[in-house]
Amino acid sequence: MHIKLDELAGHKLATALGERPGYFKIFYDTEGCGCEGINVLLLVDAPLQTDLNVPSDQFHFIVDQQHQIFYNEQLYLEGDPEFPTFKLFSDNSNYGTRVQIRDLRVEK
Repeated sequence: MHIKLDELAGHKLATALGERPGYFKIFYDTEGCGCEGINVLLLVDAPLQTDLNVPSDQFHFIVDQQHQIFYNEQLYLEGDPEFPTFKLFSDNSNYGTRVQIRDLRVEK
């Protein structure tokens, strides 16, 4: 897998990351959403042993090895100019037009 960002997505991710280190985890969340599930970007302190690296030009992305099969090889992330969200898609699939960041890093 590889993820390519547009300029706005890069800016929004950098703002979310701030001065603290972290990894953006591509995650399909089914807890408490009242639907079948949604894609989110979890901002975590470190990868788990089951997480795989997802190459990107700017940031550290990861995905759980069991969730990797749900995504195409080439992913794109575009920032939404109107909302604090992103569009996550591939050449032939749309994974979400309102993907949010959920910061789960522990305050140190």
